[in-house]
Amino acid sequence: MYQGKTPRFVSAAEITRNFGMWQDRAAQGPLVVTHHGRPRVMMLAVEHYEELAAGHGPAAEEEDLESARLSVVLGQIGSAFAAFDTELRFVRLNAAAVAHFGQPEERLIGRTPEEVFTGREAMIAGHLREALRTGEEMQVDLPAGPNGERLLRMRLFPYPGGVGVTFRNVAGLRNAERAEQEHAALAQARVTHGGVGVGRLGPRATFEHVEEPLAQMAGFAPERLGGVRFTDLLSLPSRAAASDAIEAVLTGQGARAFDSIMLVNGGGELPVRIALAELRDGFAISGAVVMVSRG
Repeated sequence: MYQGKTPRFVSAAEITRNFGMWQDRAAQGPLVVTHHGRPRVMMLAVEHYEELAAGHGPAAEEEDLESARLSVVLGQIGSAFAAFDTELRFVRLNAAAVAHFGQPEERLIGRTPEEVFTGREAMIAGHLREALRTGEEMQVDLPAGPNGERLLRMRLFPYPGGVGVTFRNVAGLRNAERAEQEHAALAQARVTHGGVGVGRLGPRATFEHVEEPLAQMAGFAPERLGGVRFTDLLSLPSRAAASDAIEAVLTGQGARAFDSIMLVNGGGELPVRIALAELRDGFAISGAVVMVSRG
């Protein structure tokens, strides 16, 4: 009788003003009666109630079991999840969504996105309407928080009886992506510059990686320097100071910078400025970055 019909919401005060009209509406489709904005009771036609009562059996039990399984899955996913009916009222949320809004689930059910989402987050309502209209999946990023310090990545998709959305804060991921892009750009700039060489030292102060400009300064191919002690590239009088600086960095005493003399393969010396900074793997120092520029 009600198959495919979405419940309508009506306040208790509104029902008392015209009870006869709302009885007729209940005969056409289910009515959710709200009290202070929260769903409280449902009005059903007698025929539909009888259909529901007659449906309590193996099929209904299986449906309840499937609903319970879905609730368990939704509770385990890291993203917040919310589902809306065709009038864009909350009909389902998982624990992550409830935590995001900071309100009990019963205070959210039946409300609209504009009533719950804040600031620019509320723009999700327009995207939900578009997803509902087209029936297609879509993804949007919306700033959130008082100063836009968070970024909510939202994925919208068709959901039985309406539309669903998952969302999570990806500000940290965005910052990490930017840092990675900046690091790649800086590496490219160093190589293009040609006057700055960079390498990575392991815990024994031997090269684990050498960029082309640094290898060229010493007159070697980069692969020839793998496993070589960095101090072996320096003049004998310079090695003691360099060893002290490397030891300080590898023992967590902070970055160091100093002037030195690099030996060039085939003869010759090159005045250089050397900077060293520690590399960490979790809480432990795993090596150091060495930067060499022509003095």
